[in-house]
Amino acid sequence: QSTQLKIISGDVEPSYGKIFKSPANLRLSFLRQEFLDHIDPSRSLLDEILSVFSEELSILQGIELLEAKIRSCVDNSVLERLLNEFHDLNNNAKALRTDHVRPKAVKAALLLGFNEDDLGRKMSHFSGGWKMRAGLAKILCQDP
Repeated sequence: QSTQLKIISGDVEPSYGKIFKSPANLRLSFLRQEFLDHIDPSRSLLDEILSVFSEELSILQGIELLEAKIRSCVDNSVLERLLNEFHDLNNNAKALRTDHVRPKAVKAALLLGFNEDDLGRKMSHFSGGWKMRAGLAKILCQDP
C-alpha cells in the first residue's frame, strides 16, 4: 500500500505502466507516518496547525512590528516610509486572506474531533492518534 501511495504521489516511478490522474489537475495529499517526528511538542495544537501558514504569519508579524514602530516614530520622513511599508504589507495580507487563517485552522481542528479547549493544549499532551489528526488538519488547511 505504501508503495502504491508513493507511486501515486510521484515520489517513486512505477517499474512499468503509467499513472493517470483524472482530472489532470487533481491535487493529492497524504500524511506520512514520519509526520510525528516533525511536530514541535512545545507548540499548542492551534499553533501547530497554523504553522502551515508560514507566509501569512510572517506578513502578520511584519504588520505588528511596523505598527509598533509607527506608534513610537517621531521623525516624519521615517514615518512616511513606515506607512508605505505598512500599506504594502497590508495589501499582501489582503491578497493572501490572512484574516481567514485562524478561523480556517480552528474549523479544521473542530471538524476532526478536537474541542475548543484542546486548541491551547501543547502537542506533547496528545496521543499519536490525535497528533495524526492535527496533521490532517494541517493538510486540510492547505486546500489539498
